Amino acid sequence: MTVKGDTDIYDNAHDFFSRLSKPLYALIDTARDRRTFSLIEQSGCDYQILYGKDLAATMDDRGPDLVSLHPGTPFLEKLIMAGWGNCWGIYLSGPADLQAVRHHLRRLLSVKLDDGRQVLFRFYDPRVLRNYLPACTDEELAQFFGPIHAIYLESATGRELLSCSYDRSPSPVQPQPTRLLQYTVKLT
Repeated sequence: MTVKGDTDIYDNAHDFFSRLSKPLYALIDTARDRRTFSLIEQSGCDYQILYGKDLAATMDDRGPDLVSLHPGTPFLEKLIMAGWGNCWGIYLSGPADLQAVRHHLRRLLSVKLDDGRQVLFRFYDPRVLRNYLPACTDEELAQFFGPIHAIYLESATGRELLSCSYDRSPSPVQPQPTRLLQYTVKLT
């Protein structure tokens, strides 16, 4: 569902990401669209697949790729133009160390179901994350965000950018159910 006919959406998303002061990453699901491989390989950006070697091999090296988006990279604009509105992945800001971010995100890749089965958790799909984060407890949010400062994803319509972060300030005497901070940025 590419958001057609409104280049302001892409321009405004690009402007938003370009103004961030923290290091920016994209977590792109290369299984969503074959174009992602060549875009990432030609990006000039550092990237790594989140899966370990064995799992990556069984998935034909398809899965989530973590891409470091250095300031001013033309790849950011290409990524937004091609992927925004198509659920290609999420964006996040965090520490400047790609390996530290990858290490943290790898811990989120599987979950244990009530019946004891381990399954892959596609948290990098904006359709999944939009529903998952608001349902988390405070403890789950702290574990999920870890060193990540903020997560950015497209809305269901692609006309808004959703910004999610975890309030790390000390809990008040009367704690809130969760300390998820969510903001919606209109792109139109």
